[in-house]
Amino acid sequence: FFLFFPFMIFQALANGSGCNEAVLQLVNIRKIDGGSGPSRFRVMMSDGRHTLSSFMLSTQLNYMAEENLLVPNCVCVLKRQVTNMLKDGRRVVIILEIDVIKPADASGKIGDPIPYSDAQSRGPQPAPVPESRPPLQSQNRNNEGVVRNLKRDFAKKITSALPDTPGGSSKIVPIASLNPYQSKWTIRARVTNKGSIRTWSNARGEGKLFSMEIVDESGEIRVTGFNQEVDKFFSLIEVGKVYYISKGSLKIANKQYTSVKNDYEMTLNGESTVIPCEDSCDVPMVQCDFVSIGDLENREKDAIIDVIGVCKSVDELTRLTTKSNREVSKRTMSLMDMSGKLVTVTLWGEEAEKFDGSGQPIVAIKSAKLSDFGGRSLSASFSSTMMINPDIPEADYYSCIATIVFLRKENCLYQACPTQDCNKKVVDQQNGMFRCEKCDKEFPNFKYRLILSANIADYADNQWVTCFQDGAEAILGQNAAYLGQLKDSNESAFDEIFQQANFNTFIFRNRVKLETYNVSKTVPTRCTLKLIPVYFM
Repeated sequence: FFLFFPFMIFQALANGSGCNEAVLQLVNIRKIDGGSGPSRFRVMMSDGRHTLSSFMLSTQLNYMAEENLLVPNCVCVLKRQVTNMLKDGRRVVIILEIDVIKPADASGKIGDPIPYSDAQSRGPQPAPVPESRPPLQSQNRNNEGVVRNLKRDFAKKITSALPDTPGGSSKIVPIASLNPYQSKWTIRARVTNKGSIRTWSNARGEGKLFSMEIVDESGEIRVTGFNQEVDKFFSLIEVGKVYYISKGSLKIANKQYTSVKNDYEMTLNGESTVIPCEDSCDVPMVQCDFVSIGDLENREKDAIIDVIGVCKSVDELTRLTTKSNREVSKRTMSLMDMSGKLVTVTLWGEEAEKFDGSGQPIVAIKSAKLSDFGGRSLSASFSSTMMINPDIPEADYYSCIATIVFLRKENCLYQACPTQDCNKKVVDQQNGMFRCEKCDKEFPNFKYRLILSANIADYADNQWVTCFQDGAEAILGQNAAYLGQLKDSNESAFDEIFQQANFNTFIFRNRVKLETYNVSKTVPTRCTLKLIPVYFM
C-alpha cells in the first residue's frame, strides 16, 4: 500500500512511536483461548509489502471478529491503537478502534508481502525504478483506486510518541489496552467513585481495603487497594481528580462485586504509584450508557443500568432497621426523562441523607440496579455513582419554544482580537493600536463580537439567556460588524434593530451550566443558559 514509506509504518507501530489512521489489509485472524478470562483475537496485517503478526484486538472489539466483520483480505484503517511490551520483551499492538473501509470480496489479496521481521533483517530495500512494474499492478483492477487513495492520504499519518509521564519513561496507555500480560504501563484517569475504607476479620487474619472507579477516554476500570496501600493512597485520592497510575496488578474482574464495564480489575501493590495530574481538561468526567426510562420495562430484572432524568419529586428521609439490627437511611425520588415516563429511585445511606432534590435538579445515576418492585424501580447501591446537574451533554442541553420579550442592548458589543481563532477582548492603547493579552500582540484593527442578554418566555415562565455570536446575529438579523458601525454612526437605527427583534418566537437549543459567582452561601448559584442554534418558526 505505502510505496513511499517502506518499513516506516510497521516500525512505528512495533516501536510504539505512534501511527495515526494507518490503512492496512487484514491477512489472517486467529482466536486465542483466554482460559478463565475472555478470549482474544490475534491479527496479522499487511501494508502490501510486509506482514506483521503482532496485532491483537482489544476485548471490546471481539464482536467484530465473532460477527465476521473482520475477515482475511478486508482493508482496514487503524483509528486508535497502543503498543505494549510483554514480559519476554516482545511487543504487541493492541487495536482499540478499527474501521473496515473495503470488504474482503472487493479487495482480494494485495501484493506479495513478506514477514516484516525478515524484511527488517535485510535492511531497507531500494525503491522501484519508474520503468519497473509496481507489485500491485498485477492485482485486480478494483485495488487500483484503493492504492491511489492510500498513497495520497497516508503522507501525514506518522505521528509522534505519546507523552512521557512524570518521573519516568513509561508512555501513557489507555485503560482499554490494559491486560495481565503487561509489565510496564501508566494510565491517566479520573476518579469517578471512591468507596469508604472497609475492614475484615476471619481465620486467616484481619485487614482493610478500599475501592475506586476510574475512567479515561477509552473506558473504565475498578481499582482496589489493601492494607498498606490504603494507608498510602486513600487520603491522596479525591473523587473528580485526575491521576497518573502505574504498576498495578491486573486480574479477571469479579462481576459479583462490580458493575464496571471492563473484563479486568486492578489491584494496587507495593510498586504502584499514584501521582496527581494538573492538566486534566481532556479526561472525561464519567462514562455512561444511559437507558431511557421508557425502555426499562424491556430490561431484565436485576440488570445494572445508567439512567438520567429530572427529579420531579422526592420523599422525606426515613430510617429502617435491617435483619442484622443495623439502622440505615432511605429516601425515594421520582425521575422523568424525555420519554415522558417516571421511575422511582431508592437512595440509601449517606446518599439518601445528603440528597436535597429542591429545584427539580437533573440527576444522573451510574450502575443503578433494576427491580420489578411496583412495576419497574431502581435502587442506587454503594457501587452506584449519583451526579447532580452533571456537566455532560445529556444533562446540559434542552430545546424549548419561547418568545423574546426583552433584549438588553447595553454592552452587547465588544472589540475583540482580529485573529481568526481568538475572541479575547482587546485593550485600546490610545495610539491607534489594540492589544490582545491572550495573543500578547498589538493590532491596528479589531473585530466586533456579540454577547446578547435576552429574556425569553413561554406559557409557564420567563428566563434570561446569554446569546453569543451566531445566536445573537440570528435573533437581530444583522452581523456584528454592521451593528458595530451602526452603533457608532446611527444610534436610532441601532435601537430600531433591537425593537424589531422583540416578540419574535424561536426554537431555542440551550445549554445549562451552573456558575458560582460568590463563595458566600448568601449569594445563590446562578444559571447561565447559552443559546446554541436558533431557527425561525
